[in-house]
Amino acid sequence: MSTLGSTLGSTLGSTLGRYRTWTACRVCIAGPDGAGKTTLADSLSERLRSDGHVVRHPEPRPRFVQGRTNRDHDYTKPHGLPPRSAARSVVKVLAKFIYVWFRTARDRASSWRQPTVWVEERGWFDHGIDPARYRLADDAASLARWLGRYVPRPDLTVVLSGEPVELAERKQELPAEVIARQLAMWRSIQSTHQRRAWLEIDTTACSAAEASSRILSAVEPILPDR
Repeated sequence: MSTLGSTLGSTLGSTLGRYRTWTACRVCIAGPDGAGKTTLADSLSERLRSDGHVVRHPEPRPRFVQGRTNRDHDYTKPHGLPPRSAARSVVKVLAKFIYVWFRTARDRASSWRQPTVWVEERGWFDHGIDPARYRLADDAASLARWLGRYVPRPDLTVVLSGEPVELAERKQELPAEVIARQLAMWRSIQSTHQRRAWLEIDTTACSAAEASSRILSAVEPILPDR
């Protein structure tokens, strides 16, 4: 009986040991337009895959949202469109908040047996920092910033920054003064909300290869075991 108990205990301990932590890490690459988010997210994903990691690089918005709104306008050029009404904007923020928690639970479940690196762009706080992109009214943008304290945090947040004038010239969607204000808000979030690793990279002062190398160096210590 003692032998059976010892065997069962050993098996249970081994099984729980495999699942005692969430075998995944989440990296969020954020910042204003023109800073190079997609380029660096793609570069990081490719490098990690080449090293044998399972990588997921999801779309910045839920699939059910893509299907409806992509018929109406180009998501990459949204700033010329007016915001939705206050009521619709609030509903959109609340729906996305629920979706973020659903996605996190789903990702945790899928990562139990297969360690995974999730590379996402923009992140939750982008809703409150760049509300014009999501056509949010001001009150809804404030709500998004407030809800940010209750959203699951990435293991590493990389904020791409730079000279606002140069970033505005790279991708002429927003004026330099708006980009400067967005960068100030990102830094404010770092000091008031962020509880995990945070890295800011000035992409106007270094090459894409240098920025990619810095991101990889920050990611390596938190990668899940393969």
